Amino acid sequence: MNKLLFALIVCFIILSGCMSPEERKKEKENQAIAKMIKDEKEFVTRAYIIAQDLVSKKLKSPGTAEFPRSDYTNGPVSDKSVEIKSYVDSQNGFGATVRTNYSIWLKQTGDDWSDIANWTILDFKTF
Repeated sequence: MNKLLFALIVCFIILSGCMSPEERKKEKENQAIAKMIKDEKEFVTRAYIIAQDLVSKKLKSPGTAEFPRSDYTNGPVSDKSVEIKSYVDSQNGFGATVRTNYSIWLKQTGDDWSDIANWTILDFKTF
């Protein structure tokens, strides 16, 4: 196992030495872009989790709220803010289950994303 690991390291060193400076620069740029995309996806997923909690609080029967697992869209992410569009099924005041489409624009204001107090609603619409 150690010989295989050593061989892989040697191959990596040899191959990385074969890259031109332009190729190395392009590879670093690609890695930075990939990290930025991954970070943005994680931020949007976290915002959707928070959005579910905040939207639930605006319902007549929050305990009946059923959100889709991953059926949501998001607008552009900028300055730790994002718009989430989705729907929620919940009971209205008469006990009938209704679907409410919503759009919520959130901004993360604190470091701990899981603390709802660290989020501000910039805009909220139902349709």
